[in-house]
Amino acid sequence: MKRVKAAFALIGGIILYSVIASLFLVNWQGEIDLLIDEIRVCNENGDSGKASAAANELAHKWAKLEKGMSIFVCDEKLNNISSSVAKVPQFVTEANDELDAELESIRRQLKLICRGELPLWYNLL
Repeated sequence: MKRVKAAFALIGGIILYSVIASLFLVNWQGEIDLLIDEIRVCNENGDSGKASAAANELAHKWAKLEKGMSIFVCDEKLNNISSSVAKVPQFVTEANDELDAELESIRRQLKLICRGELPLWYNLL
């Protein structure tokens, strides 16, 4: 009977971990998406000051969120996003054409992480 209780406790812990991880990932993706949209809109309107501030906020927020996401996601996926996020403030200040490509790369990589890490039936099989 002790083994059955321990097995149920372990399964319950795994389920709880999966639910908490999925909630965090979806929330973090939403926060980063909002910042990406803000950078893109400010850049299109020619407001480089607000775009630069939003890019710095994106870099700061990503540095903070990366630590929390490293519990749920492997470092290789996070390093790819980190390299793209590091380029964004520089591209904003230089008015580089590759800014949109980097922002889309960040967005796409976050979607892939969320799609791959959520505990859905096709991810478990």
